[in-house]
Amino acid sequence: MRKLVGVLCLLGAMGCSKASPDRVGIDSRPEVAAPPKIAAAFAVSSPAINDPKPVLTATTSPNDKAKVSIAKTALEKEFLLQSIVIQNGDAPSFHGLKSRVVAFRKRAGRLYLLEATQGHTVTNDLPMTLLLAEFPILEESDAAIVFDFNAGMSNIFVGEEWYAQDFSGTRHPTTITSQKVRFSYIESAELNDRNQLMIRQIAQLGGGANSDDSQTVDVRYYLSPYAPSADFEPVRSVNQDVAGFFSVTPQLTLEGNTVIRSSRHDTKVPIVYAVSANTPPEYKQAVKDGILYWNKVFGEERLKVVDAPPGMTAPDINYNIVQWVPYDTAGFAYADAQMDPRSGEILHVQIYLTSAFAYLGKDRMRVSQKRQAISLAGFESSHLCDYADADVDALAPAASVMSRLLASEGGEAKALKAAQDYLRQVTAHEVGHTLGLRHNFAGSLATSYPLAQRKALVDAYVRDGVTPKDVTVSSSVMDYLPFEEDIMFGDQIARHAVALEYDTKAIDILYKKKIYKLDEIPAFCSDSAVGKYVDCQRFDTGASTVEFAQWQVDQALETLPYKLAEYFVRFSKSPPTGVDPVAVEKLGLSAEAYASSLLAGRSGLYDLLTPKAKFLKIRRTYPYINSSNSEDVQKMEAGFVGSEIEKLGGLEKLFSSVPADYSARSFDRFVGLLNSGQYTSGTGPNGLRYEFTVQEVATMKVIARTFFDKLAVALAKADLFVASGANPVQAKGKASKLGFAGSTVASKLSENEFNYKFAAVLEKKLYEYVFAVDEGKDLVVVVEVPGTPANLAKFTGPDSMVGTEAPKELAPAGSAAVPAQLTKKVTITLPRFTFPLDVRVAAAGLLRGDHSESSEWGLYESARAKKKVQDFYAKALEGNPFERFKLEDMPRTVAHWLIENKQVMDTVSAAALSH
Repeated sequence: MRKLVGVLCLLGAMGCSKASPDRVGIDSRPEVAAPPKIAAAFAVSSPAINDPKPVLTATTSPNDKAKVSIAKTALEKEFLLQSIVIQNGDAPSFHGLKSRVVAFRKRAGRLYLLEATQGHTVTNDLPMTLLLAEFPILEESDAAIVFDFNAGMSNIFVGEEWYAQDFSGTRHPTTITSQKVRFSYIESAELNDRNQLMIRQIAQLGGGANSDDSQTVDVRYYLSPYAPSADFEPVRSVNQDVAGFFSVTPQLTLEGNTVIRSSRHDTKVPIVYAVSANTPPEYKQAVKDGILYWNKVFGEERLKVVDAPPGMTAPDINYNIVQWVPYDTAGFAYADAQMDPRSGEILHVQIYLTSAFAYLGKDRMRVSQKRQAISLAGFESSHLCDYADADVDALAPAASVMSRLLASEGGEAKALKAAQDYLRQVTAHEVGHTLGLRHNFAGSLATSYPLAQRKALVDAYVRDGVTPKDVTVSSSVMDYLPFEEDIMFGDQIARHAVALEYDTKAIDILYKKKIYKLDEIPAFCSDSAVGKYVDCQRFDTGASTVEFAQWQVDQALETLPYKLAEYFVRFSKSPPTGVDPVAVEKLGLSAEAYASSLLAGRSGLYDLLTPKAKFLKIRRTYPYINSSNSEDVQKMEAGFVGSEIEKLGGLEKLFSSVPADYSARSFDRFVGLLNSGQYTSGTGPNGLRYEFTVQEVATMKVIARTFFDKLAVALAKADLFVASGANPVQAKGKASKLGFAGSTVASKLSENEFNYKFAAVLEKKLYEYVFAVDEGKDLVVVVEVPGTPANLAKFTGPDSMVGTEAPKELAPAGSAAVPAQLTKKVTITLPRFTFPLDVRVAAAGLLRGDHSESSEWGLYESARAKKKVQDFYAKALEGNPFERFKLEDMPRTVAHWLIENKQVMDTVSAAALSH
């Protein structure tokens, strides 16, 4: 039994110490504890160029800048290995890799690096799956071993530091992901004054097996004696339905289970952030305000801010640096941190804050673009947060606000304040991550104002630069919000002692160990729930998902003239870095692409009518959901959707077509923007001025005129895609014709009384598109109808030509005279339809039977539509002599009209028969 206990102590991840329950599995056992001073374990020397006894390998030379040695007394001892990778790009970026507790072992003339999992003594019994690297031994004495660190680190272990169990599960990982180093060298090695061995490796990483992609990276390794803080109180990660926190990788327990510890700072010492010295003076206070927001959340002075000395830049493993990066076109910010891999204590953090968030005006904003992810395998999702701006189309609302600010009295000062407010919010968001908090995309459900009042709030901010204290834009700064909400909350951070409710209670849970019930804390959802719940979305606003879906459409339609103006400026005068400007006359505008974007938000409205519409707001009111109550939950969700839609004016209003005069009005607004001078000249990126010539402005108006002339039909197509259940953006390009392209990607409507009303909405939409005619533009065709006087009598009007009896001598003997042959000119008038055939056919199929889960849905509406279409054509054809014509004798325009409209009739009939 004594031997069995010893084996369990050897293999178990939590050991057999008498540590407190919270610290079991964290502290090193005495026999593997490293020397307290790094200098007692490692040494660094610079070899002479003419060293008479160099030990050369394929990867080393006598000119290497440093030789690293380990004392033999430090073998089999536990050290903390941390590493940071700096990636090359337009501007360097960085992220920390998974921290590990490691040990060195000599075997058979080689030095090995092992990962020392607690509970596995570093002996011959240590499983080889924990083997990390093999180092050639260059020199050896009785006391120390000089080894080739560069040759050993021929792989970079790309595991992530922050852990999210909803993505990666709760099991202890059994594999290690690495990236192969093609070639590398050691740039420097030193023992620093922070009790660390710091080694800097320059390496070229290769792509996959069949890839030639490569990238040079700067890898910084830090080795220090593993000595977890004795005062740190670990916190176990629990079910994150209430709030979300990052953690460290799961660790095995003695019983074979896992323990997951949340990542957080030590509560007994201040958390100090250093703002980089290159931060522009006009923005430094905004950055500091964003950091100190969290003191309001803690309710005490927990965070401190200092100015980083010149020359101190991120990444720095010993300082929490908020690094300003002069990178106007980046459009992203991110946070990074490294922890004790056993306890979860956050040891240091870095924030990468690009200047793109400091919008001095619409000119900087228009060149913002998304960060390109590193292409090497294993690095794609290394940051816990990439707070990225959207593309140029989504920036139109922000550009609109900034344009209004600049155009107002004192515009430059107002625009600067908006930039500072935005920076406050972004900084606060990233600092929240470095405290251990995850995103909360349900924060907007706490919005205190209906979106109908939003414009007034934004107008007040533009006019006065202030946001009332009692206005709530979200329950959490960890949300992703639209630009306007960001700047309003940034203003509140600067002027009010405001701490959002979710942020406060999440900090209470993580740092003060408070316990909240589900109904005592605002709604929470993080990245893994986006798409699972319709009210868990990025960059949304408002407490009502239904209201937001409609607002998206209204906002997109409202800002279209700004989008077009930004498009011309961006690509003709201020193109992205590395892109040549395009002459104005060569710029094209796709009406269909823009229409899809304008109505994309409406697809969210349709989704609310389908079974996939699951609401976090509703479901969190139930202690559990299973087969016994799932139908009740769905009924409550359907009732909630119905009540929300009725508040906004009903289905007919929400799914109404874009007004017929929208294109004309939008063109006039676009021309007004150009005539006002807001976009015809200005300051581009890097302070460069631009100006459109008079001829270029005239050309822009001509291009826009053509675009808006086509937009009405393009909007009709996008509208019908949505009405058929397809997302107009996703469905674009999936079918060569509009037709029923949406039906292959549509979700069926739920079976409930409210959705039966939607059939009536679609019936009206069918009539709107199928029967819409251009008044006064009828198709008029004059044809000559042949026949006898008797046959032609029913046609009014004079005969165009009267035939004569055929000469009797030409008639066969005994036959009667040939009857007179006449022709009469007859005018045929047919309605000319507003929309092309593909639009009308798509509308004709809206009431098909597969649109809903119910076989009865749309039954009466489709039958009524079929009869109404038949009656319409019967009346249109009444009195016209079509039966007198053979197809080959029929005028082409008339034949074309008949063939097209037969297709429409057949589609309506097929839809009716599908029920």
